[in-house]
Amino acid sequence: MVDSTDAQIQVRALHSELEKKYKDHGPRIEEIWRTYEKPKRERMVSSVIDSGLALRHATDTTLGDEYKFVPEWNIRDLSDPNSDYLLHHLRHRATRPLIEQFYEGLYKGPGDEAFIKSSMHHNNLRHMYPKEFSFSVFGEKIPYAKSYTVVEPYSYDQIVRDLQIRFLERLNKIVDKMLDEDPTFAGSAASKKAEKAARKALSSLQLEFKPEKLSLEELVARAREQKSALLDYLHLCRSEPACLAHLVNVWFSSRPELVLDDKGRTMPRATEKYISIAMFEAVHDCVVGAVVWDFICQLLQGLINRPKDQAYRSTVLKEIANVFAFEYKRVQTLFKRCAQVNSGSGHFKRIPDVYDNGIARVTLKTKPDALTRLDPRIHYTLRLCQTDSTAVKAMDWIKKLDELQRYHPIDREAMAESEFDAFGDLAMTTSFIESLSASLPMPSSSQKKGDAYLDRLKDLFTAFDSLKTQVDLSSYAMPIEKLLQPGKAEGALKALDRFIVSKIRADIGSRYPDLNKRWISALQSQYGQQQAGQSTAGPAVPESSAPEGQSASRQKRPQTRPAHSAIFGILPIPAPGDHDTAVVSPTCTVKLSTYNVFWTLFSKSGAGESIAWTEFEAAMLDLGFSVVPRLGPLYTFCPPEEYPVQQAITLQRPQKSQIEGYRLLSIRMRLGRKYGWGEKTFEMA
Repeated sequence: MVDSTDAQIQVRALHSELEKKYKDHGPRIEEIWRTYEKPKRERMVSSVIDSGLALRHATDTTLGDEYKFVPEWNIRDLSDPNSDYLLHHLRHRATRPLIEQFYEGLYKGPGDEAFIKSSMHHNNLRHMYPKEFSFSVFGEKIPYAKSYTVVEPYSYDQIVRDLQIRFLERLNKIVDKMLDEDPTFAGSAASKKAEKAARKALSSLQLEFKPEKLSLEELVARAREQKSALLDYLHLCRSEPACLAHLVNVWFSSRPELVLDDKGRTMPRATEKYISIAMFEAVHDCVVGAVVWDFICQLLQGLINRPKDQAYRSTVLKEIANVFAFEYKRVQTLFKRCAQVNSGSGHFKRIPDVYDNGIARVTLKTKPDALTRLDPRIHYTLRLCQTDSTAVKAMDWIKKLDELQRYHPIDREAMAESEFDAFGDLAMTTSFIESLSASLPMPSSSQKKGDAYLDRLKDLFTAFDSLKTQVDLSSYAMPIEKLLQPGKAEGALKALDRFIVSKIRADIGSRYPDLNKRWISALQSQYGQQQAGQSTAGPAVPESSAPEGQSASRQKRPQTRPAHSAIFGILPIPAPGDHDTAVVSPTCTVKLSTYNVFWTLFSKSGAGESIAWTEFEAAMLDLGFSVVPRLGPLYTFCPPEEYPVQQAITLQRPQKSQIEGYRLLSIRMRLGRKYGWGEKTFEMA
């Protein structure tokens, strides 16, 4: 059962969404519908229902209680080619305030209130979970902003909400389908010039719902954008204490030890130990993500540089497949970690005294199929957490979960913030893999021993990860909020770096890039040998790149660190950032509302404030950018054709649709590095 407050939020969100669509595209929607013949209308009417089955007529009883809620949504009345019955309902639901719909229906007939009372009396309509002696108030802001007041039983209130949600959801879906199928739509608010600019910018970044065949140059551009995003986030964590504290808290609050075992027990608290482990794991994961995408960029670039060597191409494609399998498991593991203590709580169990690479083993105890109808959101979530999941299998479930969240805002808000963010990372990686498979003849991945690079990457990861139980950062991060105190975040990162160097004899920011560099060099050497007519079994990475068996010259701490150590390292120093060229943006003269958005975003005086995502979208549109929703919570912003930086940028929409805290800092950094924007870029007209 959906909570009454949640249902109110969902009704208002659906009504607001429908109202905006009708205001923007009403005449075109009506024109499209009138072009449909009866068979087409029948398909559309049925397609927006989850079961795919619509009432044949208003009194059809073959679909259970459906006729008791929305008898108007039936094939006979809505598909009549000589009738505008659907358009009349659309206009009524989109243009009339909710409180008016409550009292008055279409053609001045009974409103939702009178209809439900009649259905309860004549059709024995009842709520599944009635509450005796419980009442709900309809009135000012609860849930409708108008000065009517009426008190009704709680179960009655819920039935009214169910009716409204069903009707508004279906109208939203059918409008979306009409606009999606309209060849002249494609963002009708944009001019042909803006559309052309959007396509040009997206050519290097576009994340499509459907896989498309891309050129190698486009794949490289997209991989570089993802590498850039991960490096920006790593830099943010070592330069902004608020971001580091947030990240550590995510890892600490999602640790597997919090999952109940089969006897309902959790692990001992040991808070100091787990906070130190969480910080180690969080920072380590940031570095690994950025390094993996750096390696992917180099591999894809190698295919461009050596297009005619089939042996080289075969080796590289195999390596790409294996690395992406590793990367998918990385982001899937983080999503599962967040889900098992949030949405999936109660559906997982921890296996006592069993560990996988030092991490307490957690398994599913609920079969996802059991929740197919009962709770689709949890069903899709559990599917994405299954151990045998691959990117190919996951794509379908990601799309289903994404669609559910788009049409059911309450399902999006039900996710924990950390879970929602992890879902965005999972959607991005899976989308890229799907586009890659559609563009190149990718071989199957193999996680078995014998892959030169992947074996060493895993060995290196294990060598670093094994240190996490030995580090003690409690003087800097106990409690986690202590990281926000002056000097504590910087001190924690420096202490962590010193600890790692004392154990591994090298900092974390140099070992991983060094592995990438050595493998690429070995591959190029192999290519040169083949060109000279020699034969070799495969690229041999020098043993010095492995975590163990270091040479004597590596046993002493180096006096200076490699340049890439500053880029991929964890020390709180400014990273030069080779991933984005520094640009200086021309001054933009904007209207007041747009100025306020960017002032809040870039001004130090605006710290601590927030920006509604819709306000941010509107400000970007005012600058001439196109806004393109992608899979999951991802949105792509494409600059206009005349803008000096012709690169699109993809950002993740916040779960609560408010840009604040660490996310405001993140978007500020990304826009600043991509387009050169800052506090002085914008001025009021």
